[in-house]
Amino acid sequence: MEMIEELFSDKTKAAPTKIVDTGKIDLNKLKTFFASEKQQGLFIMLSRLPKVEILISAVDNLNEKTVSTDNLQSLIKQWPADEFDGLIQEAQENPEEKWEKTESYFIKLGTRKKFDIRIKLWFYKCQFDSNLSNLTNQQ
Repeated sequence: MEMIEELFSDKTKAAPTKIVDTGKIDLNKLKTFFASEKQQGLFIMLSRLPKVEILISAVDNLNEKTVSTDNLQSLIKQWPADEFDGLIQEAQENPEEKWEKTESYFIKLGTRKKFDIRIKLWFYKCQFDSNLSNLTNQQ
């Protein structure tokens, strides 16, 4: 038993390390706002959406060729309603901040007033005809 302990014992003692704070701030670090779990889900969803400029233009023009109803539905389901106003407010207070990709996407969407309501209405409009025909077929 002693032989086994001797084989696995750490014979070298590590010198204690000192952590020195240089006071430097990493200027390349991007700012985050969303919790990590939320941010991960949003990031996955955003990978399936068009670029933010294309999405804004499509919503403004109700262009169903560039944004599908599936895109709208996933955006509505994942919309960060609780955090959105706080994110926009913080971005306005600190316009020089560099944000992570997810936060940056939603900050750009926040340049349009009531964007979340617009996408909900557009989604409803897209689904209206099929919902109406389903209702009439059931009667």
